[in-house]
Amino acid sequence: LSLGNIDVLVNNAGVAAIPQLEMTKDGFERTFQTNHLAPFVLTSLLFPYLNRKGEGCRIINVSSYAHEFATLASSNTRGLDFDNLNGEIDYSGLGWPAYCRSKLENILFTNELQQRADAAGLDWLTAVSLHPGRVATDIWRATYFGTDHRGGNGKADGD
Repeated sequence: LSLGNIDVLVNNAGVAAIPQLEMTKDGFERTFQTNHLAPFVLTSLLFPYLNRKGEGCRIINVSSYAHEFATLASSNTRGLDFDNLNGEIDYSGLGWPAYCRSKLENILFTNELQQRADAAGLDWLTAVSLHPGRVATDIWRATYFGTDHRGGNGKADGD
């Protein structure tokens, strides 16, 4: 596999609102592994191939405004609960809290990556995260939100 120099890496994989706790064969909660660990590992593996010349490289991690709703399992205090990354203390809310945590994890990873790049003098690297807004994807297809309660399937004509 010849990768050459990667100018832009967009991490946009994701699952949402898995109603029951699901562990992967790797031993991680499915939302945590898919939404956070996978982009982290992919970025780490591709790091040697990132363009270090010219305008350099941009890493874009797609997050969500849902990060604002990440809370500690033992309270409604906002933040990342390091004791509950795998839902070992609480997995509730039809998987919505796990989704919110994973989106906060995306932002924290992105911010840390940029801080470390700056500290190391890697001026060729820019790491940003973003909220995509409302977009036409089927990430919510298996959830309450994926059902058009007017009788449809939640998809626009032509989808």
